[in-house]
Amino acid sequence: MQLSHKDKSLLLLIATALVVLWIIFTLFSRLFIFTNFKNSDIAKLVVQPNQEWFNVSRPLELDDFKDRVILLDFWTYSCVSCIQALPEIKKFEERFGSKLVVIGVHSARFVNDANSSAVKKAVLKYGINFPVVNDPQLKIWNDFKIKTWPSFALINPKGNLEKIYSGPDELEQIKIDVKKLLTKYQTKITREPLPILLERYNRIGNVLTFPTKIEYTANFSYKSRHLPALFIANSAQNSIVVTSLTGDIIVEIGSGKDGFIDGTFEVAAFSDPHGLLFDGANLYVADSGNNALRVINFKEETVETLVGSGVRGQVIDSISEAKDANLSSPSDLEFFPNKNTIAIANAGSNQILTYNLKTRTVSALASNLAQTSDLSAFGGKLYFVDALSSSLRVADQAGEVKTLLEKDSKLQHPQGLLVDDTGAYIVDSYNHKIRKFDFASKKLRDFTSSKLQLDEPEGIVAVLDRFYLVDSNNNRVLSINRGNLNAEILDVMPPLKLPKEGFLEYLPNLKTLKKVTVKLNAEIPLKIEPEDGWKVNEEGPSFINLLELTGAAKADLIASFDWNALKEKEVKLPKMLSGKNYLLQGTIYYCEDKPNALCYIRSYEAKIAAEGEGVAEMKITLGDKDAQK
Repeated sequence: MQLSHKDKSLLLLIATALVVLWIIFTLFSRLFIFTNFKNSDIAKLVVQPNQEWFNVSRPLELDDFKDRVILLDFWTYSCVSCIQALPEIKKFEERFGSKLVVIGVHSARFVNDANSSAVKKAVLKYGINFPVVNDPQLKIWNDFKIKTWPSFALINPKGNLEKIYSGPDELEQIKIDVKKLLTKYQTKITREPLPILLERYNRIGNVLTFPTKIEYTANFSYKSRHLPALFIANSAQNSIVVTSLTGDIIVEIGSGKDGFIDGTFEVAAFSDPHGLLFDGANLYVADSGNNALRVINFKEETVETLVGSGVRGQVIDSISEAKDANLSSPSDLEFFPNKNTIAIANAGSNQILTYNLKTRTVSALASNLAQTSDLSAFGGKLYFVDALSSSLRVADQAGEVKTLLEKDSKLQHPQGLLVDDTGAYIVDSYNHKIRKFDFASKKLRDFTSSKLQLDEPEGIVAVLDRFYLVDSNNNRVLSINRGNLNAEILDVMPPLKLPKEGFLEYLPNLKTLKKVTVKLNAEIPLKIEPEDGWKVNEEGPSFINLLELTGAAKADLIASFDWNALKEKEVKLPKMLSGKNYLLQGTIYYCEDKPNALCYIRSYEAKIAAEGEGVAEMKITLGDKDAQK
């Protein structure tokens, strides 16, 4: 049957009306969804103007969170339990991939915690790879009605809160709930990547990376060397560095990879090592991230675990066999009450434990503390600082604890302590200074001034008339004269080894340059050009080597220029011949051109060939951009 013109017009009108209604419905649906999402729980994350975000190329916006399963991690870097939770959060990211988005909300506990620079350094220090927003006034914290650190909030793809979890013990339940949520919304989840730009890609290179604790011995014997030495917990690089008192590295222990592996110095792996204790032959390590006590045997060149299996332990209230015990974020070690017993600041369980070297047992010396961060034995007593309560305390051999200074002393999260016959020297980390407590007068005073520009210092040791202080967030160790308080930076410099083949075995902070073609049969000036505000460190063992490649793994040394030549900022490379392959290798130490500035290392490597139309000179530029990894 043929439709009449009138019927066709009617059908066309109905179809047009349906299309218009569908468009209107779609627009209103989207508007309704957008309005709902704008008023959802996740909107509480982005309501503040000028929010500070880390690990992203731009501040995240509400649209970035649409159609995602999101886990909010409310943390602060002064909280041990928050740091303990990070490895588990990393496992979540590895397991669920792009289906789960983790957002860190850094909600400050102390005044210093709220500082943007401090939060950024904490993100670097603990290797955090997810976006983090700074919540200095606890606005996001309060909007979500969070009560404790760490806490977690699970958000569904509609932006609504599913559940809030308190404490690291909830992590297993979170994993179960995330799986359920991903199954429920599996067809509605976007995998569009967020604008991630990790802070570590903008970090200036240095030999030390967020070091924490330090130990000293007047007599260190290693291979054929016998000399005073410093042991430095190079925490963010998961290694232990042993240096002379002038900073020359004697040996480095650990592969540098985050792990829990015993074995040789090159194979062994640590995780955020902290407290160090030397007994004349062995170095004991509070391996904080692995919740373990480790021992470094310099004679055998091995690392062994004494206590811990890598699992975070709970409160220890009875004597345990070491093989059955697990520590909880140990932060420092000290011999107490004798050389057969190691006191352990077990920060995560708020205890001081003891490990008996003879019986290989672990027991509690003192409990109900507040995140003990450093120990110092003196006069038959064990002095310690509790970071969480910002207090100085002392314990006797029976474990009876007395408080000497409490929070109203205006300490802020102290993390270092040294006690001798002149008083107690407290590393007041979040106030960025050393303070001295006089036992006779019971008074506390500033020992260092703000002119040192410390940034969350931690470990401290005394060596004759000097203190060696670990200035953690400045990635350096300072040598401070106890009399006039003048300070110098300890230039920590790695050893450079040249194997038989001629290639360098170790090139710190290497930058590989593009292949260079130079003029044939001509001397080539190589210029070292520091940018404005930078200079070559004339005390550093800088060098440049020119080698001729003679095989896949062989080279002959053609010319070598040491620090004495390079301080002139120009050397002349010898004439190079056609048809031969050359390699330029070297390391240059350089500093900001200002008093007491940090110094950096940059290594270079470039292949060189000689042709008639090649360049007549080569140039190496040093400065801020060049220092970035």
